[in-house]
Order: sequence, then C-alpha cells, then structure tokens
Amino acid sequence: MTDRDLEERLRALSADDRARLATRLGLPVPLRLVGFVVLEGGTASEVQEGLRSHHPEHMVPTLVRAVETLPRLANGKLDVRALEAIADASAERSEEPTSPAPLSEVERRLIAIWKEVLGLDELTVNDDFYEVGGDSVSTIHILARARREGLDFDPAALVERPTVAALAQVTRHLEAPEPPDTAPSPPASGALDAGSVDEATLDELFGPEDGL
Repeated sequence: MTDRDLEERLRALSADDRARLATRLGLPVPLRLVGFVVLEGGTASEVQEGLRSHHPEHMVPTLVRAVETLPRLANGKLDVRALEAIADASAERSEEPTSPAPLSEVERRLIAIWKEVLGLDELTVNDDFYEVGGDSVSTIHILARARREGLDFDPAALVERPTVAALAQVTRHLEAPEPPDTAPSPPASGALDAGSVDEATLDELFGPEDGL
C-alpha cells in the first residue's frame, strides 16, 4: 500500500474512527480535517459548502483556510509541515476591526469553554462555531464541560445558533453542576497522515480494505 492509498483510506474514516485511530497511535484527539485553498473568488465558507454538497459530511473539512499560496518543498511537493503549522494557529477572526466584548456572564463562560475545547487563543461572541473548527465531536466535549460548570443547552442548538451570542440566549443554569468525568479530557487538536499510521494498524482497528 502506497502513501497515497493510506491517505485515501484515512480520508474515508468517520470522525469517530479517526479519534479511535489517533488514540491508538497516541495522537491528540479530537481531530479536525482542515482544508487549504487559494481563492480566485468567493470565500472559504463557500468552498466548504460546495464540498458539503458533493461529499459525505465526514469528508468535508471542518475548517477551510484561504492562503495566498500553497507552501511547497524544493522538490515541488506540498510542504505538509508548513500546512500543519497554519492549521494549529488560531482560527481566522472576524473581519471587524475590533472584537466585541462578551455581554453577559454566560457568554464569558461559554467563550472560555469554546476556547479550551477548540484550542483557540482568541474568540468573539460572533464567531461561527463551525468556521473556527467546531464539529460533532467537539460539540460533545463543549456540552459536557458546560454541564460541569452548571450550564446546559440542547445539542441541536449549536447547529441552529452557532455563535456564543446566539447560544447564550438558550443556555440554562443547572441547579447542580454535573460531576467531572474520571477520564482526562483530550487535547483539542491533532493530525493524522500517511506518515503516522500503517496498513496493519488500520486493518487491526477497522478490518482489511477490500481489494488491497
């Protein structure tokens, strides 16, 4: 199996399977699939929506970054390390020149939770959850963390209200916060590529792929 075959097989894994694989390999989880694009028009969000209309959800990047050029090595291949550095940086901020301050205690607490779970240095109440790297896996971690801190909301609310400002409006206070999990919370970011996994590990976890 070539590196290209491994990359294709990794891309086909669901978010849950990628998390299982990362745990087995000792990589941080939850994982994010990040895409990079050189725009000739439109926005990164429009590119993401275009991919969503043609591919299963688990194959759509949770974050699409617009870059001026794609970094390349001397041999012309993509510089994956350079792209990883971009992916690990803080998500793109709003185009507004200043970031609005949180308006309430609930918003301040939600911002702190989002920043920790998503691994962000900066976040405003108007940043879109999915545009800054949120996905179904991080939704679970955010809800669990909120409940431990005495806050609660319907998981579906993050789809309908993907900003802190909107989510705070439907967030309730719990009479008694939930106790923390005994298992440690996983780090917010990580990476899987053909260099971090081999065919034998994939076969052991998910079974051999037909025809390979």
